[in-house]
Amino acid sequence: MLLLGAIFTGMVTWFIGRPSYHIGASGIIYFLASFIFFKGIFTKYYRLVAVSLLVVFLYGSMLWYIFPIEEKISWEGHLSGLVVGLTFSLLYNIRVTKKAIFDWEKDSFNAQEDPFVKYFDAQGNFVGESEDDINNYEDTEKVHYNYIYKPSKRNN
Repeated sequence: MLLLGAIFTGMVTWFIGRPSYHIGASGIIYFLASFIFFKGIFTKYYRLVAVSLLVVFLYGSMLWYIFPIEEKISWEGHLSGLVVGLTFSLLYNIRVTKKAIFDWEKDSFNAQEDPFVKYFDAQGNFVGESEDDINNYEDTEKVHYNYIYKPSKRNN
């Protein structure tokens, strides 16, 4: 995707650019920032929006340089990166992982009916149903640790 974005950003810059030198990778930076920003907006995953705004803040006034402010700056490359990033965010169907919602986080959760919660008190300490449950508790899977000591070659 990065290679395609770079190619399309260069092509759009070539089509809309004035007869001047358009050198640098700032169009790719604009492409990536706008892709992350718009993908975050469209998928409602606002962590992506926060990351892109942080990049905009650190990279410095990215928004202003898509307009012809200074003659020595290729605003066409910046604008083409922004447009290609917006287009790619619409075209690429990338799934953004959502935060998992556990049963105990749902409104319909009832702690009295949960078979696991009954073994804990209000402070979260394990209490079990009775003293026998705690004493007779056995792991179904045993964990074995093997420690192997290898002396370093510097000590020899």
